[in-house]
Amino acid sequence: MLDGPGGSPWTCRRVAALLRDLSARARLDGLRAAIGNAGIPYDDGMERRGILTFEQGAKPGTDPSSLPGRPTATACSDDLQAAEVHEAARRAGPRIPDGLSVVGFTDVDRATRVAPPLITVRQYSSEMGTTAAQLAPALAAGRQPAQDRHELETTLVVRASTTPPPATVRPDTRGS
Repeated sequence: MLDGPGGSPWTCRRVAALLRDLSARARLDGLRAAIGNAGIPYDDGMERRGILTFEQGAKPGTDPSSLPGRPTATACSDDLQAAEVHEAARRAGPRIPDGLSVVGFTDVDRATRVAPPLITVRQYSSEMGTTAAQLAPALAAGRQPAQDRHELETTLVVRASTTPPPATVRPDTRGS
């Protein structure tokens, strides 16, 4: 189980990952770690990468024919992509969050304008800008930075786009 809103446990049986570009690598690493820590096998077949159009961004989260099985949750590398999944689900299903949980990243204004509002990971633009400004002089001079990777603070912003998936109904196997 992954921790849900307020630390309550919730399960995800099938998690799709939508990644726009290489900058989402750390986000994917974090998603894989969280899924693994929850004891859920990560399925590379549920991952889509690249610069995605509206239709491509929405399809993995909502169209069961596009993946080996319908996801119960979709983790998007940014909020605009998550909003695309919301729009496709609004038009064609499944309902969010009842049939599909959606999580974004960045906490742009649009995250609060979709229905239901998007749960997201807030990324602080000021900290990102400060870090970039500190790295710029060395890069402009042709020098490699001392670090290849900088981890910046993030905050989970809990809203309403996730819920536990429905329980699996198991047939009664006891004798009649």
